[in-house]
Parts: sequence; C-alpha cells; structure tokens
Amino acid sequence: MNWQSALNKFLKDWKDKDFVEAVLLTRSYAVGLQTKYSDVDVYIVLSDKVEYFANPVKQIRHYFEKEFKQNKRSTTRIITIGKVLFDKTGIAEELKKEALKYMKKPFEKPDEVWVEIAKYFLWD
Repeated sequence: MNWQSALNKFLKDWKDKDFVEAVLLTRSYAVGLQTKYSDVDVYIVLSDKVEYFANPVKQIRHYFEKEFKQNKRSTTRIITIGKVLFDKTGIAEELKKEALKYMKKPFEKPDEVWVEIAKYFLWD
C-alpha cells in the first residue's frame, strides 16, 4: 500500500468526526522533500472543545528526557496521572512506570548562570 492510500485509510474515520476541523499533511511530504526513510506527518486540527495528544512511543520517551533536562515534567505528569482505557501491547503501563521514575527523580540544581538568565527572563 502506498503512503497516500494508507493516509486516506487512516483519515477516513477522522473526516466524519464533528470535532475535526481540518487535516494538514506536513513536513517532508508536504514540501516534496521526502526520502524512502521519511515518515508521513499529519496535523489534525480539532474544534476548541477537544484537545488530543498523539505521539509514537519514541517521541514520548524523548519528551520525558528533554523536559527533565529543562526541569519540567509536563509529559511525565500527563502519562503518570492518565487512566489506561485500553493497552493492546502493554506499552501504556510500561510508559507509566517510566514516567513515575522521572516524577520521582530529583532535578539537578541549576548553576548561577542559569539562575541569572531565569531572573532576566522573569524581569523581561
């Protein structure tokens, strides 16, 4: 199956949802710079009444690490408090365990330069 057919199959049910406003093809396929290694990126625009998160496992893990380095826990909090509605492969429970480890892990104390930059950011 080519990527257009796969995308159309994926979007079939989305098009009928009343809370879906629009769908955009983005990144490499949108600008014609795709390679055989490119994935298909789709941005689904929802009405103001619905917020939806959808990411592959590797991206969620990337957010865990990236946010932790920034002394943040946004994604880890979302995963930790989330209620699993279904979990075909066990990955949701695995991610919840990983997120809990990040929630318990202490942040490194920021150095003086970081503190001064943060003060300036608040002032500005």
